[in-house]
Amino acid sequence: MTGTNEVRADWAADGVFRITLERPAKRNAITPDMAAALGRLADWAASAAVVRAVIVTGTGGAFSAGADLGTFAQGGESARAFVRAGNRAVAALANLGKPVIAAVDGPALGGGCEIALACSLRIASHRAVFGLPEVTLGLIPAWGGVVNLVRLCGPSRALAACLTGQPIGADAARDIGLVQSVTPAGELAEAATALGVRLAAWSPVAVAAILELAARPGSAGERELELFEAALARPEASAALGRFLTRRAA
Repeated sequence: MTGTNEVRADWAADGVFRITLERPAKRNAITPDMAAALGRLADWAASAAVVRAVIVTGTGGAFSAGADLGTFAQGGESARAFVRAGNRAVAALANLGKPVIAAVDGPALGGGCEIALACSLRIASHRAVFGLPEVTLGLIPAWGGVVNLVRLCGPSRALAACLTGQPIGADAARDIGLVQSVTPAGELAEAATALGVRLAAWSPVAVAAILELAARPGSAGERELELFEAALARPEASAALGRFLTRRAA
């Protein structure tokens, strides 16, 4: 488990691993080292049996204002390496195989928004703001932002956000399905932890299967049957079915 002094890792609760973007002076703008550390921590969480759910958040009243643009301004191999590091990080989050919750307070813009979009679920404080403003700089979202926003909100809303660069407030984000819930800023950490604990209580085999099917809708059918049978064979399913049938009989 290797982070940096700007990406902190700790435990929010038993089984719930928290990754915090921690560069408050720059509103947690992502550097190449931070992107690499985020990817490493996501890889570790994927392989660690003790981790059942992951929270990604920021500090200082911000999730992340985006990628540190100074690296992109250099162009050439530095910019390419940064894009690749960001892509590796968001892919690691998206394919972690366990629930990943983005707890968003304040700005989640550009690359910061793309990190949140790669997570399984998003909850936001009332002061959260999402946006992909790259077009205003003559750029495009390069960490999966366009594809993920289309997947979550549909092409019309995604194109409106990406082509105008306009920010999306917390309530509007909830209305279009970008976030699942909005909470006061002072309650965000507690709400994220509570959700993480709830998700961590379920069978990890069932949870991983749901995440796989959601990520690959075309894999239903025979693969769906394989995943169902694997979940059914787990002791958690036997115990839960037994409790349910006992309650129904009573």
